[in-house]
Amino acid sequence: KVPWWVAEDYALAHRDFLVLCVEQLTNDKRLPEAAMFLRRHYDEIKGHVEDRLCEKLMAVDVNSLEKQLHLETFGPHLAEALELGLPQSAVTLVDTEAAATVALQKISSADLVGVDMEWGSLGDWLEGRLALLQVALPEQVFLIDLLSLAANNFAMDIFRALLSSARPLVVGFSFHNDLHELRKSPWRETANSILGLCDLQTMSDAKDDNGQVRGLAWLVEKTLKRKFCKAEQRSCWLRRPLRPGQLHYAALDAFVLLQLSAALLGLPMPSHSNSHESEVLTRSLEDMVVG
Repeated sequence: KVPWWVAEDYALAHRDFLVLCVEQLTNDKRLPEAAMFLRRHYDEIKGHVEDRLCEKLMAVDVNSLEKQLHLETFGPHLAEALELGLPQSAVTLVDTEAAATVALQKISSADLVGVDMEWGSLGDWLEGRLALLQVALPEQVFLIDLLSLAANNFAMDIFRALLSSARPLVVGFSFHNDLHELRKSPWRETANSILGLCDLQTMSDAKDDNGQVRGLAWLVEKTLKRKFCKAEQRSCWLRRPLRPGQLHYAALDAFVLLQLSAALLGLPMPSHSNSHESEVLTRSLEDMVVG
């Protein structure tokens, strides 16, 4: 089961898929979600959903569900969850050659970056496809649109800058999953020889009291004492444009790795790349990797 707005993403405004979503949500007894879905797409699917079902769903109170939604808000879906520690203006969607040129320059000159990737497919029968590369600096996050032809032309250089040199030091989490997807992509050769990588899942020994390996959300809550909203994790990363909620989630997924690095080592979070704090944190992480 996925949140209804994720199903909406994957429906891609196709009438038959929209009707199927309404019917499936109803069958799963998720009536407020089915009603919300119907109301958002009523003009497209009216006449294709049974009249009795339409009447039933139109009578459902969706006020409480509407209050919980933050689909068009740059922030987490959960009010108490961790928010990105940067303004929205510090998040750059890289989908032009000009933006890609700036991103490559800043990434190449940084000491330390948090890196994550998002991918998706339109069904289990189709191979997944890398859709987004997130690179976080202390003062800025670049969301590199790997589906954009303009950014795509720079992607090889950006991946090389990240993975083929000791600096910037790349901080990831369970990064073998990202590398698995990268090795299936047009930029697979950059995954052959990795330099300068710190995987926080390994470094932090992210295990619970029973010895079970835990995920990023667990480490965030344990270390930063805040919930990490994963509602957008399974959303359709192949859709364009990305929703504000997706942009926030993608940016936070990379930026929080820098926050965790500082917190785990008891060091201040750098405010800028190439600052004294950034150099101290980078060297401390490098010592951990070497050790």
